[in-house]
This record gives sequence, structure tokens and C-alpha cells, in this order.
Amino acid sequence: MTFLAIALALVVDRFLGVLAEWRRWDWFNAWTDWLHRRLGGYAFHDGPAGVILALAPILLGVGLLYQGLSELLGLFGFLFAAAVLLFTLGPRCLDDDVEEFEGARLRGSREAACHYADELAGGAAADADDPWGTALATRGVLTEAHERLFGTLFWFAILGPVGAVLHRLSVVLRGHVAQGGGDGGFARAAELLHAILAWPSARLLAAGYALSGHFAGAVAALRRRLLRLDADARELLVAVGEGALDQDLESLRDPDAQRDGGRPVAEAFALVRRSLVIWLAVLALMTLSGWLG
Repeated sequence: MTFLAIALALVVDRFLGVLAEWRRWDWFNAWTDWLHRRLGGYAFHDGPAGVILALAPILLGVGLLYQGLSELLGLFGFLFAAAVLLFTLGPRCLDDDVEEFEGARLRGSREAACHYADELAGGAAADADDPWGTALATRGVLTEAHERLFGTLFWFAILGPVGAVLHRLSVVLRGHVAQGGGDGGFARAAELLHAILAWPSARLLAAGYALSGHFAGAVAALRRRLLRLDADARELLVAVGEGALDQDLESLRDPDAQRDGGRPVAEAFALVRRSLVIWLAVLALMTLSGWLG
């Protein structure tokens, strides 16, 4: 059922791009801000306990609702799980942002290209020596594929709808704390939670890059970082992605490379798609063996 829920959510997400407008997490940011105003004066809140307090009621509610619907009728539980997964993807559709960036490059609109490069990179701004945002957008595709898509799918496969919500909330909380300039115990706990959740899923996605791209270059980068606990997930995905694409992203800043238009971004997205197909095929085989066994 996990594979079917994932397949359903991915199909709906691809063909109903307007769902991005419904994936609003402002309510969760408001919830964490409210908790901080009420409990910020207590020492326990400035650390892991504060993060757990922010997440636990939501995760508990999702888990209880899923359990209740599944016991009432299995189909209700399945539909609820698929709906939760669909809501926790994104929030923006990676396909749409890649298409918009490529369209802006074809139109020759530098401002629009930089805007969508920023979107692909999770809000980071393009440097002056990357006037079209090609290097930033390519890097963003390799990393946002995990933040928007693969990380959520991985934790959904492990923990069901609770896992999908947990991963999405960790991404939202990390971004909200970083935007607020937080550097206290609560911010460090939020960063640690995201790092823990990203550790296994980012390595599986990086392995997918290696299997679906230039194997030797990707494996060399993956081997250096695979078991390092302090290896940042984003840097891991960029390093392995560069190897799989056989492309130094910094070289995309060169004036000659700018003439390639959006091709490097399209190639990075094709790599992501192939990696996703590989792991979906593995999950499908596991599901099939479970049914037959």
C-alpha cells in the first residue's frame, strides 16, 4: 500500500501544480512562535525539549487519525495517507520551477531566470558572477530534490504519514529558525533534527545519482562522505551530483558556459528523475515480493 500511496501522490502532484498554493505552513510557524512567546523564558524550551513540544501534538494527531481511519476501513486509511503525503511534498513542484527557469532562459529574461534560480535553491540569491543563476539553479535541483521530494518519500515509506509530516515539519522549522536568525539551543536542536532525518535519505538519493549518472565520479565523491556523521546533506548531494553529471558547478559561472542556457539544469533534473525511478522500482519490487510471499 505504501508504494501505491506514493505513486498516487506523485501523479496527482505532477498534474495538479495548483496544489502548491494549498501547501501553506504559516500555521506551524505561528504555532512555534506562540510557544516561544509563552515558554521562551524557561530553560527547557531552549533545546531539544522545545522542538519536541512543537512537533509532538501534530505528529500525535496525525498518527491517531490515521490509526482510527485504518481501523474503520482500510481504504480510508490509505486515502488519508496519500493525502498527507501529497500535502507534505514540495511545497513548490520541482518540475514547474525547472520548466519556468528553462523558459526564462529561452526568452532571454535574466530577471525571471534569476528569480526561478532563487526558488530552485530554496531562496538563496544568485551571485554577481552567476548572472543567469545557472550554477545556483543546478545546485538547487540536486539539493531541493531531497528537501521537497525524496526525504519526504523516504520517511513516508519508513513511518507512514507520521514520517512524511515529521520530515516536512523539520524542513519548515529549520527554515523558519534560520530566517529569524536564531542561534540558541532551540535553533541548534532544529538543525540537529533535520540533519538526523536527512542523513539516511540524502545518502540513498546520492546513491541514486551515482547509479543513474557518471558512476566513477559520483562514487568517488560518495565514498569520501558516505559514513561521515558531520557531512552536510546538501554538500553531499552537490558533490555526488557533480560527479554523476561529470560537471563542476563552479565552471557554470564562466561566460562561455552561460551560452549553454538551461541545459545543465535540465540534465540535473533528468538525473533526479532517473534516481527517483530507481528507488521507486526497488520499492515496487519489495512490495511485490511482500504480496507474493
